[in-house]
Amino acid sequence: MAVLIGLSGALIVGLFLTLVGIDRERSPYPVIMIVIALLYSLFAVIGGSIDVLKIELVIGVAFIAAAVAGFRWSLWLVAAALAAHGLMDLVHGDLVANPGVPSW
Repeated sequence: MAVLIGLSGALIVGLFLTLVGIDRERSPYPVIMIVIALLYSLFAVIGGSIDVLKIELVIGVAFIAAAVAGFRWSLWLVAAALAAHGLMDLVHGDLVANPGVPSW
C-alpha cells in the first residue's frame, strides 16, 4: 500500500507541475529532490538519534549531489535520483533503523 501511495503522490505532483507549467523551468524537480533527500534527516532529528542523523545526512548528501549535478548538466540525473530514492524507500528500513520515521 505504501508503494501505491508513493507512486500516486509522485504522479500527482508531476501532473500538477505540468498542468500549471512550473515544470518548464529547470529547478522544480531538483528542488523537490533536495527536499525529499532531507526528509530522513528530519526524521532522525525527530527521533533524537545523532548517530542515525549522521548516516541519513551521508545518504542525503548523495541525493543532493545528484540533484545539483542534474540541474547543472542533465535533468535525467534528477529523474534517476528520484527513481533511486523511491527504490531506496523500499529498503530503507532494512538499512537504517531510524526511530523518527513514521510507521506508515
